[in-house]
Amino acid sequence: MCDGILENQRRDVAVVLLQLVRAAKMGQISLSDFQERCPEVPRYCGFLTQIHDALEDAIIHTPGRWFSAGVDWKVWRESHAFRVLCADEKLLEVYSQDPMDEGRFLRGRARILGELDSSTEDISGLVDSALSARSDTSDTS
Repeated sequence: MCDGILENQRRDVAVVLLQLVRAAKMGQISLSDFQERCPEVPRYCGFLTQIHDALEDAIIHTPGRWFSAGVDWKVWRESHAFRVLCADEKLLEVYSQDPMDEGRFLRGRARILGELDSSTEDISGLVDSALSARSDTSDTS
């Protein structure tokens, strides 16, 4: 997992990713800005890597308008990528305060993305439920 990185380094990366997620949700970041501002995330940090990759994908695929500059807000806010960013934002808010148990966040994110669909309105509740689920904390290996 992310054991090779100190807790405060993981927290610092999480805080920057959180800022970038918020900018992406508002359509205020380009791919070049993202690449310039995003800290390097080691590939063995599964949770942070998943957030990084989803964020980069969302920035690349943010829907724009053909004949006028800017984001097509209706399409963007209804997109799966936007909903993933909303969930990742909530996860990063918690993770940036307590980055110790990365496995919990990996399992929680997988559960959230499995349940996330166009009818999901309470993303915060979904995140809270996924992170507090006792069944996700047991290790059968």
